[in-house]
Amino acid sequence: MYRSAEDSTDPPVSNCAGSCAATWIPVAAASEGQEPDLLGVDPALVGVVRRDDGMRQLTLAGWPLYRHRDDTGTLETTGQNGADATWFVVTSTGEAVTPQP
Repeated sequence: MYRSAEDSTDPPVSNCAGSCAATWIPVAAASEGQEPDLLGVDPALVGVVRRDDGMRQLTLAGWPLYRHRDDTGTLETTGQNGADATWFVVTSTGEAVTPQP
């Protein structure tokens, strides 16, 4: 999963819409009343932001979460790290992973 340096955490806001959201797909939050399955993530860091399009998007430490449209779901989580100096792989605590040269 990724986070965007263009978003904010206080309050949580997603600034990725339109063609951005077609490439960087917002991670949908579970329906209200349903808890997400968390593996190695402190539940206190997990939240939800309501996007301008009405979708409920999952957040981690306030950062809205995304996946890249080319992600295959096979744990390929670093292919877009550092893209456009904006998109970063996120750790289990919500920190951005700095790309290595």
